[in-house]
Amino acid sequence: MVGAKSSSYFFGNLFADLLLFVACTGIFIALLYPLGLTYIYRDWAMVLAVMSSFGFALITLTYLASFIFKDAIYAFNKIGIWYMIVGLTLPLVFTILLVFTLVLWDF
Repeated sequence: MVGAKSSSYFFGNLFADLLLFVACTGIFIALLYPLGLTYIYRDWAMVLAVMSSFGFALITLTYLASFIFKDAIYAFNKIGIWYMIVGLTLPLVFTILLVFTLVLWDF
């Protein structure tokens, strides 16, 4: 940390990671342009917002979860399980429940 306050170090790294992610997402969107995908041309800002929101959520969750763990090795081993539960399993369960609710609501 070289004499920096821990909050300055934390927010500086968070900002740098978010900035790098936005740059990579922008490059990805620019590389999609030659493919001729018309739905991206019509609403490119929405596509960029949806793609960016995933990265913002993932990076922010990682930084916030770093305060919970005492050991970096333990955190590295457990954060993948958190991503599977919070990022995959819960949305999948909610989506299935929503589909069943909508299907039962129609009948």
